[in-house]
This record gives sequence, structure tokens and C-alpha cells, in this order.
Amino acid sequence: MKLANVRAGDVVAIGGRGEPLLAEVRAKQRGRLTIAPWPNRRTRDRRPVTIAALDVLAHFRRRARASAAEIGDLVLVDIPGRRFHARVTARAGQGELALDPLSPRINYFRARPRDLQARWTITQPAIGMCVLRAPGDSERIAQ
Repeated sequence: MKLANVRAGDVVAIGGRGEPLLAEVRAKQRGRLTIAPWPNRRTRDRRPVTIAALDVLAHFRRRARASAAEIGDLVLVDIPGRRFHARVTARAGQGELALDPLSPRINYFRARPRDLQARWTITQPAIGMCVLRAPGDSERIAQ
């Protein structure tokens, strides 16, 4: 992976047991990234870890306009009382988004544009993270 494209605040996917782990980039230096893992089903530990850039499976760039989230993007959702990360699975009518929460205890599967706080868009899909539709249709759908 090219380290020149990665900036602090971006999200990267790294290999984990069974499924890729997501982590936020804190710093980069000489082919290595300092990352803070996002909490998931197995761990809540957010201690910064240093990894080699070669270990990165996918890169999600930080974007300014969260309300313009597309299918496959990662979003930070803040519904009053709950704040969580999710993957966008579909765009419903009137700007609503169908979500796949990354934490198992979250049971919110829809969000309005005003509930979105931050967005990361995929630049290089990890193996098995995206599936292509029928031949000729280049849209990606997150699993």
C-alpha cells in the first residue's frame, strides 16, 4: 500500500482472526503506521499500535461531508443517546441510509443525514469486503 495517500484520521483495515479489523490512523513514519483499533466483537482495547504499511488490507479516506455517504462507506453515527460506527449498505428514500453496525450491541439499522458525524470512503477494497453486482454493473455493495 502507498503510504503517501494515508493521512491522520483515515481508517485502515488490517488482518485479524476471521475478519479484518478497522483502525484509525494516528501517525505515519517511514513505512509504518501508528493506529488506534476500533472496538469490535472481540476487543475494546484502543491502545495505539504500530504496524507496517504492508499489513494494510484496505484504506478508507476521511471525507468532510458525512451526509453524502455512499454504499460501502464507513460512518460515525450519533443518534441521541448512542454513538457508533457502521457500514452503509443502502440508500433509502429522502436521504436515509441503511446501516450495518460494526458493534454487536447496536440495533440501529437506519440513520438520517443529520445523524451522521463523520464519513470514511473506501479507496482500496479488502478481499471479501465488497461484492460486485451483475456483469456490466459496477456498483459495489458491502456485505
